[in-house]
Amino acid sequence: MKKAQILSAIALAFALGVVAPVASTTLTASAVEVTTPATKVSTADLKAAIAKAESNATYKAYTVLSDTSSYTDINETTLLTALNGKIEALNAAYTGDEQAETLADALKVAIETETAAKYTAFANLYNAINDKASLNFDNIADLAKKAGFTVTLAEDEAKDVNALVTKITADTGYTSYSNLIKAVKDANDAIKAQGENVTTLKNALNTWGYQTADVINTAAATKLEADGSNGPVKALVALATPALNGKVEQKANYADLATKIGNAKTAAEAGDEEDNATALKAMETAFYKATGIVLSTVPTPADGTGDGTNKPDDEKDPSAPDTGILSNTEASASTTLAMVAGIATALTAAGAGVVAYRNARRANK
Repeated sequence: MKKAQILSAIALAFALGVVAPVASTTLTASAVEVTTPATKVSTADLKAAIAKAESNATYKAYTVLSDTSSYTDINETTLLTALNGKIEALNAAYTGDEQAETLADALKVAIETETAAKYTAFANLYNAINDKASLNFDNIADLAKKAGFTVTLAEDEAKDVNALVTKITADTGYTSYSNLIKAVKDANDAIKAQGENVTTLKNALNTWGYQTADVINTAAATKLEADGSNGPVKALVALATPALNGKVEQKANYADLATKIGNAKTAAEAGDEEDNATALKAMETAFYKATGIVLSTVPTPADGTGDGTNKPDDEKDPSAPDTGILSNTEASASTTLAMVAGIATALTAAGAGVVAYRNARRANK
């Protein structure tokens, strides 16, 4: 067989498509245009895509920083006044200079002093009575006894937990203690909510990449003014606008993504599958423009809280910002599969060339 014949056989293999070029791993803007070829999309699929989009860490940060209206500081003065008043209701001597001047001190007095020596016993009774799902006569009776109550029930009320609760809650002593317990709970809930707000705002600013950690941490450490009008939440909220305005193009892209997600939610509510497809396509395009990531490659969030778009190393730090690079595990896996497929195809082509060469040699003998 002539050399020219061998080359012709191999060329034929290429011409017949036996050899295919290795798939390109370069992601271009046009890639997102073919992610949703379907003209109809189910509501379930659209909602799943919305969940993926909303799980993106930088998108979450944008939504926090773009609407800070619900993030407020506690008003220490109001809570302190209420708590001192409830303590005073149990101890007439607790007036004027005797009253705590800080919320932390008032909480300590409410729970630990001799005046509130029965606080724990009453708190246990209060919580049991308010746990409507598991009211138990013997349990309530035992807790009432520990709190110092002597309750006498009529013969026809024996073992009637509702009758027992009615008599306990009508007692003025119980009323005073329950008011104190509620005031303590309100104060602790407010403190906890403020701490959660600080964490949420701080993480959002970190994720958005605003200035330095020192600026953010300083704002987060701001102390309350005496009148309770200022605090760490307010200080962090003040950083939201400059943080967004510091990245004009990124802000615009995420604002557009927020709009497209809102439109997709509206479409999902209506349930028209053609409208779903249109809304999904628009959301996918906006998501790619904002993040540099193809939405269909984002893993479905397991619990609605995970980002699912960061590299494994980034997952160790949930505040790490998105890089805008397609580098998630699924995308890397698909790239690897494409390369393996290309190599396999090339090997197949090489095998076809060898077979052609052998056949030509036999024919030439």
